[in-house]
Amino acid sequence: MAANLRAYIAHGLALHIAILPAFASLIHQPRVLTRFQELSNPMAGGRGLRDDLADYLRAEQRAGRLSPGAAVDAAATMIIGACHELVLPRLFTGALVTREQIPDDFIHDLVSTVMDGIGPPTSAS
Repeated sequence: MAANLRAYIAHGLALHIAILPAFASLIHQPRVLTRFQELSNPMAGGRGLRDDLADYLRAEQRAGRLSPGAAVDAAATMIIGACHELVLPRLFTGALVTREQIPDDFIHDLVSTVMDGIGPPTSAS
């Protein structure tokens, strides 16, 4: 499960790095952005990366590999949002992002955080 998430995040980051620079010039083109928003999402068969990842996490949940109470939509949003966060802010300054600029432990740390949470450790009673 964790290996699949790491692979998904690596793919998501590579995709963001590859396609988002093309959209940087559209920021000042509201009519183009409006038209683009009207088009179907080309990612994951039209569902988009976040929905695709949430579907995968729900399947893992049904298979018993994730907690039945896990908030998979929130987890998918956090993961895809983390991919956006590394790429989007740099686009606004005109700086291109490369894979080499992504911190080495980013993917591992993100997966660990999603899988383990950030709450205090539980003590064995």
